[in-house]
Amino acid sequence: MKVVLAGGTGFVGSRLTEMLIERGHEILMLTRSLENKKNTDKITYYEWTPSLLSCDVEPFLVADAVVNLAGAGIADERWTPERKRELMNSRVSSNRTIVKMLRKVENKVKQVVCTSAIGWYGYQPDNSKKLTEDLPHAADFLARLCYEWEESARRIEKMNKKLSIIRTGIVLGKGGGVYPQMTKSMNFGVMGIAGDGNQKMSWIHLDDHCRVYIHLLENEIEGIFNSVSPNVVTQEQFLVKVKEVKGRFCIPIKTPKFILKTIFGDLAEMILSSAVISCEKIQSTGFKFRFNRLLEVVETIEKS
Repeated sequence: MKVVLAGGTGFVGSRLTEMLIERGHEILMLTRSLENKKNTDKITYYEWTPSLLSCDVEPFLVADAVVNLAGAGIADERWTPERKRELMNSRVSSNRTIVKMLRKVENKVKQVVCTSAIGWYGYQPDNSKKLTEDLPHAADFLARLCYEWEESARRIEKMNKKLSIIRTGIVLGKGGGVYPQMTKSMNFGVMGIAGDGNQKMSWIHLDDHCRVYIHLLENEIEGIFNSVSPNVVTQEQFLVKVKEVKGRFCIPIKTPKFILKTIFGDLAEMILSSAVISCEKIQSTGFKFRFNRLLEVVETIEKS
């Protein structure tokens, strides 16, 4: 299968590229700069500028499927009004660019897989039930972002193509994502806990997350799916597991909400968010998780 991949050089995209190639697929990689990019027999680079809705049409002439992971890092910077616009625009414009290219040229693309996030559900003070894909979006910024993100891809459904949307949980893996940020202080003997530490973490191992994309692609499955592990933990439970595996003495220090709000602004909403997300829908398609136990995941990351 020839797969157009946008956002393929980031934390998730790099691993997804490796796993797609391992399964014999060819990657048509969209990049904002061709400088220092070298084509191989499995990866060919093409230039695009999603902020201008501009893209090389060539990959769309030969592709069988499209995967879009593009978007500015959600937790990379404080959420100023300017940063919020960038977070929104980078996601919406990338989907709109793909829609534009699919309309512009005759193509044989059967399926488009777009990314979203479990931020759709917002902060959930009541964690007595798991949240499913059919629920309406919440009202905070991250939920509104997810709504606009998904809406910008909906036009694909009117083009006689299958659309899959993956609502991503907290992706745990080595070398990127939130794991290094959440555990860095342990190297200095401090276990930094945001708020009271009781907020629920709906997490997934990086490899399982990439396998969700591959599962949907190879089986041509459409719809909206949460990408989270079956086993939800609290933030404090997660940090305790990391401390055990590291074998370090760490002093737990809890940072109150008002301090997080002062440091991070509205981004603190995401840091303190809590929700128990269901993965039953993706499991109903035959998908099986390889990393269910948090301890195993932490050991894999720390010892690899």
